[in-house]
Amino acid sequence: MSAVGSSSSMGNVKVETESEIPSSSRRFPVDSENPFESSFNGSDVVLVVEGKKLYVDKKTLSLHSPVFEAMFDGHFREKDAEEIEIKDTKYNAMVRFLRQMYPVKSFQIDDEFLADILPLADFYQVDHFRSKCEDYIGQQIQRPVTITAASKMFLLLMCDRFSLKHLNALLVLTSKLSIRQIKTNHFEPLQSNTKVNLLERRCMCAEEESAAKDKQMNNARTAFTKDFVWANICACKNCAAKLDKKPGLCRDCVTKFLDEHLLCV
Repeated sequence: MSAVGSSSSMGNVKVETESEIPSSSRRFPVDSENPFESSFNGSDVVLVVEGKKLYVDKKTLSLHSPVFEAMFDGHFREKDAEEIEIKDTKYNAMVRFLRQMYPVKSFQIDDEFLADILPLADFYQVDHFRSKCEDYIGQQIQRPVTITAASKMFLLLMCDRFSLKHLNALLVLTSKLSIRQIKTNHFEPLQSNTKVNLLERRCMCAEEESAAKDKQMNNARTAFTKDFVWANICACKNCAAKLDKKPGLCRDCVTKFLDEHLLCV
């Protein structure tokens, strides 16, 4: 086995070594959680991620990704390499990503899956993977009560970073969160115009909430004072109203009490 180090022209992909891939007649292990740990019949290239090898075949990767197609069939060093180092990518994320290219069983999509797959789908231009992620986000938006505030902010970040179609819907959804819920670690990486848009929408929501609260308070005060049986003598220590029948609270004292304690909200 020989080791020949060389640089690559594919961004975060680097040709690290050229080594002989052990021949194997093993069929693709469809039931394995990680079927790429060893060579199988048809595997003809090795991806090295975080120092670990993943055995794959160029044809399958090229069918899914124009980036892989250019890498293997174009004028890049990777074309004839037998081992290719993939940088800036987590090993488990790459396994998940590759697993979608060999669809032998379905996978449950969740936020963790999205965080792993979407960046790789974007970089390798695998559009149908992006569509899967967009469908998941769309389903989450349809049931906003069941997802946490942190998840809403995470989905907003994914839509913002990768220009997904549900960005506006998530801006509407997240604008109803509190400022504390908005200002999480998912807020800072947002693009500047998205931050401004979100905070402007939050201010508008706050104004609407305040107006609705004022209206509710006024309606409650009106209903309360309308049905109150007013006493002729006010029992409030601070009230100077003294009339001629049984003690109670005068209209002014009740209104003041409601204002101070917001009992009508």
